[in-house]
Amino acid sequence: MGREARIDELRQKIGRAFDQYDTDMPSSVRAEVKDMINELEGLVGATQMDRIKGRLSDLNDFYDKPVGRPRQPGGDGGGGGGYSGKSLGQLFVESVAFKGFTGRESPTVELGGFELKTVLSTGTGFPPEVVRGTRIELTPERRLVVADLPTQTQTTQAALKWMLEATKTPAATEVAESVEGTPGTYPEAAFALEEQTSTVRKIGVFIPITDEQMEDEARCRAYIEDRLTRAIRERLDLQLLQGDGSAPSLRGFLNVVGVQTQAKGADPSFDAIQKGITKVRYTGYAEPDAIILHPSDWEEIRLTRTADGVYIGGSPFASGAERLWGLPVAVSPAIDQGTALVGAFRAYSEIAIRKGLEIKVSDAHDDYFVQGKLAVRADFRCAFLVPRPSAFCMVTGL
Repeated sequence: MGREARIDELRQKIGRAFDQYDTDMPSSVRAEVKDMINELEGLVGATQMDRIKGRLSDLNDFYDKPVGRPRQPGGDGGGGGGYSGKSLGQLFVESVAFKGFTGRESPTVELGGFELKTVLSTGTGFPPEVVRGTRIELTPERRLVVADLPTQTQTTQAALKWMLEATKTPAATEVAESVEGTPGTYPEAAFALEEQTSTVRKIGVFIPITDEQMEDEARCRAYIEDRLTRAIRERLDLQLLQGDGSAPSLRGFLNVVGVQTQAKGADPSFDAIQKGITKVRYTGYAEPDAIILHPSDWEEIRLTRTADGVYIGGSPFASGAERLWGLPVAVSPAIDQGTALVGAFRAYSEIAIRKGLEIKVSDAHDDYFVQGKLAVRADFRCAFLVPRPSAFCMVTGL
């Protein structure tokens, strides 16, 4: 049998199979039809079989399930333009293009009498599956630098007591040798101490969360703990500078009695800060180890240029830590714009930690137990003391 005769024979056999069985084609017949299609592909070539293969590739499912739609409202009642009642496979093999196919060209098939009113798209059908990544973009947050400057210690008490020398009269002077009638009298010194108390204060925060959220998202607990920890640290940074000392607040640097002040006045910012450094050294008898500046104030200082455009603070491409007059600069918006703080932080300020940052989870709050909710709580307890206020100087009016 010649090639073209075999092609015609296979085409007729496939057509007869669909005519005979329609949608109830036995599995054995489906297998034979598949084999015939594969043989037909070998005879006519893969390129010419693309359209046939695309429509007959899944006989086990697609051809066994005709669309089965009733006539659409508005039809003529006689079948003209309505649904023909035949499966998609039947319509295909009965088409003029398929019956006339000889293997010399790829058929273009038009299926008459078959209507689909809704286009299956990602909007009405299956949307593409998109797996969420692990990235969580957090809210922009300021640098936490203030709490790193003081010395950090531990305490087991509810308050930290320490002694302040309130009176100091050294009175030391040169004393002559005692001779007859002229005794060499030593001058009397006077010293007085006063007990000072720095009370342990607590910073805390909590967030409600459902059981399901905690159980069903593996990263939820770590995320909540990170955010609560950050909230505590931000508040501590602010309290160390701005706290007014009224319970339950800490008393921050800027509200400690005895901290020195240097007004900028008509001076350049550079000069005013240097004068603050001098006050710390001369009046406070302390060696400053850092300067705290608001980002806007640091920007103004850093962008200062000479008359011919050279940056006084060095080239914009120079690497290294932020420094001014040899001291590291801690840039933080926790301090008010227009104010700088110069001081001997490590030697003369202290954070005494009573309890480090702790996170607890409980359903005992209110009616959380019966509502299936949890309270996640974080707190931190510490005392803060500035034993030598004169070791610090606020530079104002920048």
